Amino acid sequence: MPGHTRPHTAEAKRRISLANKGRRFPPEFGAKISAAKLGVPKSAEARRNMSLAKMGHATSPETRAKLSEWMKKWWASERERRGEGK
Repeated sequence: MPGHTRPHTAEAKRRISLANKGRRFPPEFGAKISAAKLGVPKSAEARRNMSLAKMGHATSPETRAKLSEWMKKWWASERERRGEGK
Protein backbone atom coordinates (compact mmCIF):
# COMPACT_ATOMS: atom_id res chain seq x y z
CA MET A 1 0.00 0.00 0.00
CA PRO A 2 1.69 3.26 -1.13
CA GLY A 3 1.85 5.99 1.52
CA HIS A 4 -0.54 7.01 4.25
CA THR A 5 -4.07 7.55 2.94
CA ARG A 6 -6.15 8.24 6.06
CA PRO A 7 -6.06 11.18 8.50
CA HIS A 8 -3.66 10.75 11.42
CA THR A 9 -5.20 9.93 14.79
CA ALA A 10 -4.64 12.28 17.73
CA GLU A 11 -2.19 9.79 19.21
CA ALA A 12 -0.23 9.52 15.97
CA LYS A 13 -0.10 13.34 15.69
CA ARG A 14 1.20 13.54 19.27
CA ARG A 15 3.96 10.99 18.55
CA ILE A 16 4.97 12.78 15.34
CA SER A 17 5.05 16.09 17.19
CA LEU A 18 7.25 14.66 19.95
CA ALA A 19 9.61 13.11 17.40
CA ASN A 20 10.03 16.46 15.60
CA LYS A 21 10.39 18.69 18.68
CA GLY A 22 13.73 20.46 18.86
CA ARG A 23 14.82 19.59 15.32
CA ARG A 24 16.92 22.31 13.75
CA PHE A 25 18.48 22.60 10.34
CA PRO A 26 22.14 23.58 10.06
CA PRO A 27 22.73 27.25 9.08
CA GLU A 28 24.13 26.29 5.67
CA PHE A 29 20.86 24.56 4.81
CA GLY A 30 18.94 27.84 4.38
CA ALA A 31 21.70 29.35 2.27
CA LYS A 32 21.79 26.28 0.05
CA ILE A 33 18.02 26.33 -0.53
CA SER A 34 18.07 30.09 -1.11
CA ALA A 35 20.84 29.79 -3.68
CA ALA A 36 18.98 27.01 -5.47
CA LYS A 37 15.87 29.19 -5.81
CA LEU A 38 17.74 32.39 -6.74
CA GLY A 39 16.85 33.59 -10.20
CA VAL A 40 14.00 31.11 -10.64
CA PRO A 41 11.14 33.09 -12.20
CA LYS A 42 7.77 32.99 -10.49
CA SER A 43 4.53 32.82 -12.41
CA ALA A 44 2.05 35.70 -12.31
CA GLU A 45 -0.26 33.51 -10.25
CA ALA A 46 2.49 32.74 -7.71
CA ARG A 47 3.34 36.46 -7.38
CA ARG A 48 -0.37 37.29 -6.93
CA ASN A 49 -0.75 34.61 -4.25
CA MET A 50 2.31 35.89 -2.37
CA SER A 51 0.92 39.41 -2.52
CA LEU A 52 -2.46 38.29 -1.22
CA ALA A 53 -0.80 36.35 1.61
CA LYS A 54 1.00 39.51 2.77
CA MET A 55 -2.07 41.76 2.64
CA GLY A 56 -3.08 43.02 6.04
CA HIS A 57 0.31 42.22 7.57
CA ALA A 58 1.88 45.62 8.20
CA THR A 59 5.63 45.93 8.54
CA SER A 60 6.69 47.58 11.80
CA PRO A 61 8.76 50.80 11.64
CA GLU A 62 11.69 48.93 13.25
CA THR A 63 11.59 46.25 10.57
CA ARG A 64 11.31 48.88 7.84
CA ALA A 65 14.40 50.64 9.24
CA LYS A 66 16.35 47.36 9.34
CA LEU A 67 15.35 46.52 5.76
CA SER A 68 16.28 50.01 4.61
CA GLU A 69 19.75 49.77 6.18
CA TRP A 70 20.25 46.30 4.72
CA MET A 71 19.24 47.46 1.25
CA LYS A 72 21.58 50.49 1.43
CA LYS A 73 24.49 48.20 2.33
CA TRP A 74 23.52 45.69 -0.34
CA TRP A 75 23.29 48.32 -3.10
CA ALA A 76 26.63 49.81 -2.01
CA SER A 77 28.26 46.37 -2.23
CA GLU A 78 26.61 45.77 -5.63
CA ARG A 79 27.96 49.08 -6.98
CA GLU A 80 31.39 48.20 -5.64
CA ARG A 81 31.23 44.73 -7.15
CA ARG A 82 30.26 46.14 -10.52
CA GLY A 83 32.90 48.85 -10.31
CA GLU A 84 30.35 51.65 -10.46
CA GLY A 85 30.73 54.94 -8.60
CA LYS A 86 28.05 56.66 -6.59
